[in-house]
Amino acid sequence: MPDADALASIVLPETLGLRRDRVVPAHLRTAAFDAGYDFTTLVYEAVSLDGQGVWLFCPKLVNFESPLRAARIEIDGVPARVCRIRRFERYDIAEIPCATPARRMAIVFAGWRAELDLSPDETATFAGLNCLLTLSRNNDLAWIRDWVRFHVREHGAEAVLFYDNFSHAYGTGDILAALEGIEGLKAVRVLRMPFLYGPQASKKKKFLANFLQAALLNLARWRFLARARAVLSCDVDEMVFRNGGASIFDATCASRAGFLRVPGVWRFPDVAEGVMPMHRDHYMRGADEATCPAKYCVVPSGPMRGKSWATHGLHGVLFSRRFVSEEFTFLHCYGISDFWKGRPNSKASRATLVDERARETFARLLPAEAPQDQG
Repeated sequence: MPDADALASIVLPETLGLRRDRVVPAHLRTAAFDAGYDFTTLVYEAVSLDGQGVWLFCPKLVNFESPLRAARIEIDGVPARVCRIRRFERYDIAEIPCATPARRMAIVFAGWRAELDLSPDETATFAGLNCLLTLSRNNDLAWIRDWVRFHVREHGAEAVLFYDNFSHAYGTGDILAALEGIEGLKAVRVLRMPFLYGPQASKKKKFLANFLQAALLNLARWRFLARARAVLSCDVDEMVFRNGGASIFDATCASRAGFLRVPGVWRFPDVAEGVMPMHRDHYMRGADEATCPAKYCVVPSGPMRGKSWATHGLHGVLFSRRFVSEEFTFLHCYGISDFWKGRPNSKASRATLVDERARETFARLLPAEAPQDQG
C-alpha cells in the first residue's frame, strides 16, 4: 500500500501581506473565528486530470480570484492561464486547459512565485471498486481499523480513501499499517491534509467558512473516485447497518438515481468509567430515539455525476428527502471521539435500553479478538 505523497498545494507566505477576506460578516463571527479561519491557502491541491487539464481545488477564493486570473502560469514550461473558475458554496475550482498528463506548474501570483509538481489522476486505482471515503483527525487507530473492518464485512467495501486532517498522535504510515491485512481490501490511499478545517459562525452562516471538507470531498470525486463503482461517505464514528438484504453499495448501484441517503441514530457505549469505548460497545439507546443528519452513498458516474458532493448529501438535488432509504441506518457512536474522556454524560446516562440487533451485529462482525487480523 503506498504512503501519502507530498501535496501539490499553494500557501501564501505571511510576508506577502495578502490575506483572504472573511466570508462571514463581523456580527456573525465567534470570538475564535479568526484563529480557525484559513487566510492564506490559495490551493489545496493542483491536479492534472486526464483529458481535462489542470484543476486547482481551492478554498473560497474571494479576493484571491482576481490575482489568480491575472497570474502568470506555466504548465511544463508552456504559458497557460485560468480559463474558468467554478464557484461552489464552500470551495472553488480553477481550470487551466493544457495537454495532459502535465507534470509541473509554476505560478507568479501577486508578484510572488511558486513552483510545484502536479498531483496525478489516480482514478484507475479505484476503478470498479466499492469505496469508503472519510476525513478524520486524531481518531484512535483501533477505531479506524474497526470502522473499515465493519464496512468490508457488512457491505463488501473494497477500497478506502482516507484524508487525515493533520493528526498529531500518528502519521499516515501508522494509518496504513493499521489497515494492513484486512481481507477484502484491494486499494487504500491515505493523504495528510495539514490545513485548517474552518471555524463555525452563527445562524445561517454557521458552516460557511468550513472550506476544507467540501473541497476534499470533491477533490476525491475527481482525482480518485470518478471511476469507482460506488462511494460511501461517512465518518469514523458512523457505522452503516442494513435493514434488508442488499449491501449499501449494491442498493445504491441498483437505485434509479445512483444515490441513497442513509438516516442516522445515536448509540451510546456500555463500558466502565475511564475505559476507552470501541464501536462494538455502542448498543445502548434512550427511550426517545435521537436522530442525526443523513450520510450518503453515490455512484460517481451515475445520474448524479454533475452534482457537487457535500457532507450530508449532494448540492443542487431538489427534494433530497426522497432519496433517504429505509433499507439502511447508520449508528452514530457517541464515544468514538478524540475527546471521549470529556464528552458530557447527560445523553449517555439516559441511554438505558439495549439495542439487541446492534449488540449482536457488532459482536459478530467486530469481536473483541480477531485472530485473522492480528499481526
